[in-house]
Amino acid sequence: MSKSKKDELFWGFLLVGLGVVLLLDKLDVMDFGEFFSTFWPLILIGIGLKLVLNRNSGGSAESKKETLTLNEQNVKYSKVFGDVKLHVNNQDFNGGSISVMIGEIDLDLAKSNIKEGEKILRLSGVIGEISVLLPKTLKVSVKANVTVGDIKILDTTDDGFLINRTFQSEGYETAKKKLYISVSQVIGDIEIRRSAS
Repeated sequence: MSKSKKDELFWGFLLVGLGVVLLLDKLDVMDFGEFFSTFWPLILIGIGLKLVLNRNSGGSAESKKETLTLNEQNVKYSKVFGDVKLHVNNQDFNGGSISVMIGEIDLDLAKSNIKEGEKILRLSGVIGEISVLLPKTLKVSVKANVTVGDIKILDTTDDGFLINRTFQSEGYETAKKKLYISVSQVIGDIEIRRSAS
């Protein structure tokens, strides 16, 4: 059975089970509050084990990462679970929005060219890692926040709880082409770095 079919079955059975428990609570057959307070740690352990086992079952993590090359001017991408590597090669990049609730975002903008003016890119996640590779000379302004984890913007790293960081390239205000990046993560890491070439 393929991995995607197993995932569909797992989440399908989980939702059916939750629905049955809620229905039994509504019919006064059982108390959902008592059931939930007793079994929620087991449910969390089960979901955690599934995520860990899926990550470690055969092949490298890189081979399990979905890889996409995008040529759109406005990038829009959203995913609930999983890792994604996005290559943006558009020569008139106009910003956009990327969100992965649980997983990794690896965004490569190194070969993109931004349109004139200030463009806005929003990245968000709940649990995981967000990594952005910028063109070497692009002027950027970054606002990053993480509840628990670390933020690395170029050569500066902060870690801990409730971290808010800002960065602005020298000459950003007067640059003809510039990118404003807003990035937030609840639990995990944020990394913004530049391409070597």
